[in-house]
Amino acid sequence: MRAQLGEEAAIIAKAGTIAVRAAAAGARRDLVKQAERAFSKRRSDHLGTFANLVRFRADPARGYALSAEAHAYSRATYGPKAGGRRQFTDLLDVFDRGEVIEADGATWLAVPTRATPRAAGRGNSERPARPADFKYGKAAAVPTVFIRISSTRALIVARRTRVVLWVLVKKVILAKRLNVDAVYQRRLAKMEQRFARELGKEDARLAKKRGSA
Repeated sequence: MRAQLGEEAAIIAKAGTIAVRAAAAGARRDLVKQAERAFSKRRSDHLGTFANLVRFRADPARGYALSAEAHAYSRATYGPKAGGRRQFTDLLDVFDRGEVIEADGATWLAVPTRATPRAAGRGNSERPARPADFKYGKAAAVPTVFIRISSTRALIVARRTRVVLWVLVKKVILAKRLNVDAVYQRRLAKMEQRFARELGKEDARLAKKRGSA
């Protein structure tokens, strides 16, 4: 009896682990597809890499367990320093909710344009420069002119060419572009179906084994 119970537990663990891993891997693929549609490289060079930052992990990574878990997660985090400490925000969560970003106090939010100079990013990558990058030598300095349009909007333009380098605003509204809950519900349903299929296969294999014993 104990041996039979052990075999039953083993096939449940195997079917459950396979279903859980498949659900997390599928959720990652679904989120990547959403991100690729929402953030094409035509919109912005640095957002084009967003889809590459969605990952999944499983525990256990190999073998099977009754307590198997798997998670699709985002490595697309942004962590500006606040009070000497870095506070990370998950961009997957931001674009799943939609968000309003406001400038702090009397400062501005600098929105880059196609003419914005480039600055060194992480590793060997590049990103659109920020006005402060000129001050700290992260981008080659360009003589600029500040032009106030209204109390909530301004421009920074190149002094010589008058090309707009940044649009300055007090507030940016980030539209909801992702639907994480829809992915979760879809993959949950598929996980239950996959578990039933895998359990049926393992039951048939075990019955065949016992019948030939």
